[in-house]
Amino acid sequence: MMFKIILAIAFSMFPLTIGSQNPSVYIHGGNAEDIVNKCDERTGPGLSYCFGYLLGVADMHNALNAVLSSQKDNTYCLPDNTSVSQLTKVVAKYGHDHPEELNQAALFLVNNAFARAFPCK
Repeated sequence: MMFKIILAIAFSMFPLTIGSQNPSVYIHGGNAEDIVNKCDERTGPGLSYCFGYLLGVADMHNALNAVLSSQKDNTYCLPDNTSVSQLTKVVAKYGHDHPEELNQAALFLVNNAFARAFPCK
């Protein structure tokens, strides 16, 4: 129950826009294609944005997991020694391998990429 309350509070912090023709969620992070393009950059502000966004997603996920009542609610488990460079490569590769997901919110693609690369054991 506590997890649902925290999740509701966390998502209430983000403005959501629901499209009338295509009911999709758009969150501050932009769409998946934008984050994949930024994570593909070698240097510059796009790559810096990518680093910050991915670390923010990972930190929020870890904070929410700290209050989970059951490990089965955890969608992925990042190893302690995971670098932001590794996270960037995981998201970029997943985006290139799954172009059908590029029209989603960035958060959904990032979560799917992390879940595929770092499943809980």
